[in-house]
Amino acid sequence: MKEYYISLKDGTKVPVTEEVYRAYKQHTWREHKKRNVRSKHECSLEQYEDYHTPVASDELLEKIVTDKILIETLLSALTPEERFIIDEIYFHGQSERDIAKKIQLSNVAVNKKHHKILDKLRNLSRK
Repeated sequence: MKEYYISLKDGTKVPVTEEVYRAYKQHTWREHKKRNVRSKHECSLEQYEDYHTPVASDELLEKIVTDKILIETLLSALTPEERFIIDEIYFHGQSERDIAKKIQLSNVAVNKKHHKILDKLRNLSRK
């Protein structure tokens, strides 16, 4: 049978049962595991820069402007009701249920409209 000990601050070891040992060590083991998991997902700034080359500011600005123009072009092709639904869902974080109450439609109707609008936007962006 294995013997279990807990070390005191003065260095003496006290014999304990397995149950007491596990209860005493559980917090330490949990913290150790959290640190290990966290360390696998964290990296220093230098490591990040090695794997992610920053985009030149001119390229980034051009991409932002291009994306904004594309979004405005796509949204301008929508009817006011379609635009309202997209604005409420994606820019104001409203649920389809909340929108259905506002425009006095069923949840199913708003859901169908939402998906039709997305299909319309996909088709427009492919052109």
